[in-house]
Amino acid sequence: MHRPPAPRVPHRLLAISLAWTLGGLLAAGEVRAQASVGADAPALALQAERDAKAGRYEAAIGAYERAWELSPDPAYLYNLGVLVLLGRDDPEAAWGFASRYADAVRSEEGRRDARVLLKRIEEPLARTHGFLVLSVTPPGAEVYLDRVTTAGRLQRSEVWVRAGSHRILAEAQGFEPGDRALEVRAGSRTDVRLDLTPRVARAPVENPVPTVDPMKVGTRPPPTPAPATAPRRKGLGHRLGWGLMGTGLGVGAVATVLYGLSWARQQDGKDPFPMGYWAYALWGVGGALLISGITVYVELDDTHAASLVPAGPGGPGLTAMIPW
Repeated sequence: MHRPPAPRVPHRLLAISLAWTLGGLLAAGEVRAQASVGADAPALALQAERDAKAGRYEAAIGAYERAWELSPDPAYLYNLGVLVLLGRDDPEAAWGFASRYADAVRSEEGRRDARVLLKRIEEPLARTHGFLVLSVTPPGAEVYLDRVTTAGRLQRSEVWVRAGSHRILAEAQGFEPGDRALEVRAGSRTDVRLDLTPRVARAPVENPVPTVDPMKVGTRPPPTPAPATAPRRKGLGHRLGWGLMGTGLGVGAVATVLYGLSWARQQDGKDPFPMGYWAYALWGVGGALLISGITVYVELDDTHAASLVPAGPGGPGLTAMIPW
């Protein structure tokens, strides 16, 4: 790696003891130099240097992260990528820092350093991860890997993800959420395109305000016509009612005849018992039939009659099969 000239670098980090594990990536024993911008960032960078030399990689990573928050110097991202790879053995997180450094750096030297660092990180990463390239419409949609959480949100359209089955989920304002299942193979590139469908806006239902004609104020509105009702057909209900009433009258007539015969026997001094009691019983039956017939005639129309009989090939119910 090219070493920046000494006069341009007031604060330079020294070599960390495990530089050889990157195969000469840390040239001349330096993590990387950065300019002093921000009030406390240089002090944090010096503290990170001391922690790295002492093998306290977590403390060095924390110091660089705080320095980045105070002063977003791209050099901090580079150093974080190196330290995360060495200290945590996490090539996926290291690749995230290195890719952010590649996006932020502007000099040709910095871009060359970024390519070298990314290549060294991707060598172990490709053994367990696959390279995922996303194309999501609309631009600016929030994209998640496997679950809609802060940790699952993807910050880039090109990322390394662990090999296996995954699901990409995306959502955007004014669009229906979308998702796509995919299979990622280690060391391979997977291209995924996901187009969200615009959400159909529903027009609000407005109640129109009736207008008042000034020439008709005070006049009485015309009466609302009653809804027309279909004429009631004479069908099964009427036939059944007439049949019950006729049967009731017939039974009543028979009861009257029996009562007359009973009365005549009584006048002759004979026992009127059988005929008299039969007359009373038949009068009761005839009256019940007469009342039932009147009720059926009045209440049971074609609709109710049809509902009592299952529909047959002739139409809906028995009514359609018995014309008037």
